[in-house]
Amino acid sequence: LSKLIELSEPVINRGVTVTLLTPSFNPDWVGKVGSLLRRGTFVTAILLENTTLKGEESIRNLVGALADLGVPAQVIDQNLELEIVSERRQQRPSYKVLGTGRVVSVPGNAPADSVWVNIGEKPS
Repeated sequence: LSKLIELSEPVINRGVTVTLLTPSFNPDWVGKVGSLLRRGTFVTAILLENTTLKGEESIRNLVGALADLGVPAQVIDQNLELEIVSERRQQRPSYKVLGTGRVVSVPGNAPADSVWVNIGEKPS
């Protein structure tokens, strides 16, 4: 991970957010995160619990080192509960222009009588 951060650093621009998703609790890569921060990059870390390494202390040390740099970190362990989303979310909101000229967002199940009308035309 340390080498990957080092190799990608020249192509990461200022103001970009980098999310590091890793099962590595080796603290060597934390120093490279500091160089990203000095370049004006925002960094966040998602640490995947590695079940082969039973090092609760090393996890805390790594999260603490990242916190000292101002990098938010989240540890994802085996107890993470995922839920199935059965309802399809509307990705793009729908908008409606009121008679006053105000634009409002309408839910995806808006009534069928709301139709778009070109300016100057009367609704049919």
